Amino acid sequence: RWFMYAEDLDLCWRLAQRGWRRVLEPQVAVSHVGNASGVQAWGDLRTGRWLDATYDWYRLRHGPSQTRVLAAVNSAGVAYLLGPVLARKAAGRPLQDWQRELPRAFTHHLRALLRGGGVAGAAS
Repeated sequence: RWFMYAEDLDLCWRLAQRGWRRVLEPQVAVSHVGNASGVQAWGDLRTGRWLDATYDWYRLRHGPSQTRVLAAVNSAGVAYLLGPVLARKAAGRPLQDWQRELPRAFTHHLRALLRGGGVAGAAS
């Protein structure tokens, strides 16, 4: 259903539902070089793709009401971070990559709040 960004989440969820034990192994590290796959697949739309797929998965597993709760919490958190970032931008100070993504992320969280997840185009 999802190509990147939610398939691993879904796999772990389904394994847990069937009684499988999942283990986080802290000594194992997988290096990702500059988000090469995400940029190649979606360019600047990567953050939206990731959020839409995650909300689509969450809605499938928890329903629209719980997805709205998650989206409300995420929206509030991003709004809290967005104020200082916008002030920094207005002052002409440089932004980090994650700070530049906040307005886009905020839009996706609000859309999930209004729609209860299930964003069109999230599934592949």
